[in-house]
Amino acid sequence: STQMSDFVSESASLCSTYGQEDGDIPVPRRSSFGTSKGSSEFDGVPTGSPKWVHDWYSRHPDKNIKFSKSQCDVSRRRCHCSDGLNNCLRPCDDALIRCGQSCVRSKHLKKPFTFIAYALTSTTIIEIGPIFPLVLYGCFLDDIALICLIVIAAVVLLSQIPKRFAWRYRPFFDYRAVHMKTNKTSSFPSRAVVCAVAYSYIVALCLLNGPNYYKVINHTSPYDPFHDDEFRFIFTNEGFLYILPFLLTWVPGVAWSRVYLGVHYPSDCTFGAFLGLACCAIGEF
Repeated sequence: STQMSDFVSESASLCSTYGQEDGDIPVPRRSSFGTSKGSSEFDGVPTGSPKWVHDWYSRHPDKNIKFSKSQCDVSRRRCHCSDGLNNCLRPCDDALIRCGQSCVRSKHLKKPFTFIAYALTSTTIIEIGPIFPLVLYGCFLDDIALICLIVIAAVVLLSQIPKRFAWRYRPFFDYRAVHMKTNKTSSFPSRAVVCAVAYSYIVALCLLNGPNYYKVINHTSPYDPFHDDEFRFIFTNEGFLYILPFLLTWVPGVAWSRVYLGVHYPSDCTFGAFLGLACCAIGEF
């Protein structure tokens, strides 16, 4: 009887330590990103997080996030996104995140859509950018390669500067999205969307000028410069039709993939799209 009473008392102490009721198996709590102030009853999910995120983590207590905010790439020189701006963008961001991550809550759709999201993300990595000018110069498309080189340089500079001096936590850090992909850098802006717009511009420029370029050089020499009056630009009525299909399909698909993976807010993707168009305008004008 003495041994039985010791066992009962030890079990009760374990249950109280892990916040479980009598008879439940004690499971360690998942570490919280935020401070203890404002945390919820279970699993470290802040009370300010959307209800559907709160419910998802309550149904998946095994989804551990193995790092905290202190491990992010944050320096003192960075300007943090203000709470006022976050609260202003929050209604629209949260609604679009819930819509974008709707497949995460489906047991049968989660895996295929996760594969699609990773596939779309892989097409916009910044490392692909320097390959474009090399290939174009090798194909004797010198004028297109020069514009491409300027656009890629603008993407590297303009997308990296905000990430170095402005900080915004990723959505999954603040439990405003389900954690699907680990990324410890700043959420603002979405460089993947910037690259998607820039790469769309380069492909559209090749489609617009490539055939005529070779038609001209076949009569002369491949090293002759392409005349300005024969070169057609994207930011014209005719040229914009070549990039419009990419802006309506691929770019929104990349934006959705970043929201689906929980690493960007829709507002980050929107700003990234305008930043990408600015990079293309720099290269063209």
